[in-house]
Amino acid sequence: MKNRRFVAVVAVALAAAVFSGDAFAWGPRAQRAITGTSIQVVSRSIKDAYKTTSANYEEDVIKGALAGPSALRDAVGLNSETRATHRIEAEMQLLNYVRNSATGSYFAYRIGVLSSLISDLYLPYMWDTSLDGRKLAAQVNTEIDEHLDNFTYVPLREKPLVIRELRPYLAASRRYMADAALMIQTDYSRGDAYEGYLRNGGAQNAFNAAVQGVSDITYTIMQTEQDLGYLKPSDETLTWFFVDNIEYLLKEKKNAKAADAIYSHFAKVNKGIYSAYEQIGDMYYEFGDKDRAVNEWKLALESRGADRPRIVRKIANYYIEKGKELAASASNPDAPSNALQQALVFFERAMEIDRGNETAARSIQETRVEQKRRDEREQTDREIVSAGETALAEANTLMAQQKYGDALNVYQKAMALFDNVSSEFKAQREQAEAGKKDATGNIRKAITEIIQQGQSLIEEGDRKVEEATKEEDFEAAKRIFQSAQAVLKYIPDSQSSAQVASRDESIALAKTKLEQVDAEKEKWKEDQERRRQLEEQRQAAERARAAAGAAAPAAPAAPAPSATPAPQPFQAPQPVQEDE
Repeated sequence: MKNRRFVAVVAVALAAAVFSGDAFAWGPRAQRAITGTSIQVVSRSIKDAYKTTSANYEEDVIKGALAGPSALRDAVGLNSETRATHRIEAEMQLLNYVRNSATGSYFAYRIGVLSSLISDLYLPYMWDTSLDGRKLAAQVNTEIDEHLDNFTYVPLREKPLVIRELRPYLAASRRYMADAALMIQTDYSRGDAYEGYLRNGGAQNAFNAAVQGVSDITYTIMQTEQDLGYLKPSDETLTWFFVDNIEYLLKEKKNAKAADAIYSHFAKVNKGIYSAYEQIGDMYYEFGDKDRAVNEWKLALESRGADRPRIVRKIANYYIEKGKELAASASNPDAPSNALQQALVFFERAMEIDRGNETAARSIQETRVEQKRRDEREQTDREIVSAGETALAEANTLMAQQKYGDALNVYQKAMALFDNVSSEFKAQREQAEAGKKDATGNIRKAITEIIQQGQSLIEEGDRKVEEATKEEDFEAAKRIFQSAQAVLKYIPDSQSSAQVASRDESIALAKTKLEQVDAEKEKWKEDQERRRQLEEQRQAAERARAAAGAAAPAAPAAPAPSATPAPQPFQAPQPVQEDE
């Protein structure tokens, strides 16, 4: 019952293990299944074998299995059963040693790679290098993958074995291989292909043997109950393991913090393998930490070997790249003002480390020329800003003197100057923006004052017309209305629509008032003429009465008083007020 329940768990694992990639011998689906099932077998005896409280490394195991032996640094030599077996022994020794100090995603990945190498030993024709053998192996792999859904793994024992001697174990677990190879060859020769030995238990048997072999070997590595007496791997072996570990963490996991932790182990075991520093530098450079890369390359420079010129070029190229980045950024307003000087420093460093570097020499010359041109452009901007600030101060003085129209003209001149300041230099740009802000605010104030001044002039002209006592008063009123129009025209069309509308309305009113002055003047003249005529009539009447009184005889004695009212004095008729 225990075994049956376990088979069900493993069947689920087979269906769930869906990753991408290719293995060298087994097809990718079969390799996933073998490795995924072995994860379950080992985890049944070692709880959370590939998990921690914060991470699950099972995916890394599968990824390593699909990468296969080609992921190993010296995989080229794995071209025979003997060499593969020797490499499995070395991997068992290495992984068992580092399990307490470097377990994690890369440890799991290497377990997966080892799983693939082990699995290959259980597949017939894996090591047959003949053309027919390779062709037959490819057919077998493809058809096993196609029929994989029919496989069910049943463990041979309750718990994986601890293997003390690998070669006898492999010999015992691979006894079927010779007969299996012969039967497979016979089936494919007569056209039965997969329908013969493979369908009738042969494929399932190879699959089971591979799962059991992977499970026993990986369990042997990870178990802690028995001391296997393994020797410590050489410092060179450990050095390259940690180099590969760092690469995996940077490239696959994007985890610089974890890579730095592994680096501490690398530093302890590396006894003068300078090419390892160079490779780690390359990794950090690709990762994007270029400063760290240069530090590693400088450590590699301690070597006086043939690799030194190559490392020198890498460091020089880094300095050149850094210098070019700074030189290109110099035109950015937010770049440091000394960007070109800093670029020169990097180009000069490149020359110091690589005396004959033509790119560095050319970059130094070009940067010096550009620095001179930049200084000239900066000086031009300084002069423009200074002229703008002078105009702004002049306009402010005119504002204080209430010469708003003149002030507005000078403010606009200041704005034009500030607009001509380039965006290349941050300090000058900020000064220009501050000047434009001040000018804009004062322009608004000047326009408000101009509109008010225009309206005041219109009101003054109205009063002049209403209070006119002579013809010159009307001419003065006309001049006032003309002044109102002239003042209002200081306001340019570029201002806000509300300000322009107020300007136009006031100008139109002043123009209308100006046109009405002559009519008002004629009315006034007509009124004055009527007054003159009435005055002349009154004076004539008085003269007539005076003349009549002098020619009359002496008057008789005055009669007794009567009720007849006394005559009233003469009053000149009032002029008739005409409608305007």
